Amino acid sequence: MARNLMGFRANRAIGRQFVEALDTAVPLLESALVLEREIKAQLSRPGSAKPSAPGKAPAMQTGKLHRSIGHRLMKRRRLRSREKIRIGTGEPYAPALEFGRKRKGPPLMPRPFMRPALEAAKGRMFASFRAELKAKGIAQRRRASERRAAHRAADAAAE
Repeated sequence: MARNLMGFRANRAIGRQFVEALDTAVPLLESALVLEREIKAQLSRPGSAKPSAPGKAPAMQTGKLHRSIGHRLMKRRRLRSREKIRIGTGEPYAPALEFGRKRKGPPLMPRPFMRPALEAAKGRMFASFRAELKAKGIAQRRRASERRAAHRAADAAAE
């Protein structure tokens, strides 16, 4: 239906923009998924009736925090790097677990789970990012050589 409203050329241009945006976002997404998996691994320890010790990752009680960890691709319009990915949770108690709480109610000592996950996953994130960029570069070089070969074939056919 969109083709009838916008025409084939517009659809093809939109598709090309989507593919280009996806090409730049994939390496970032892959490294973000490494971090997301590490955060969930920090939270996947089975809990008990007792809360976890301060300084340790929170023990799983209901699994609500674990299930809420996710990522979202954000678009930046003004910066050169247009993509950024947010990884986190929308649970209101997550910051209190990560950083502790001193004001409301009884004090809660920090039970960090995101910062240790970032430290643990840094090397794998960079390796994943490098591998994706390398694969993307190889694919771009292959597409460029295919285009050159197609132009040569067209030129040879025209002669």
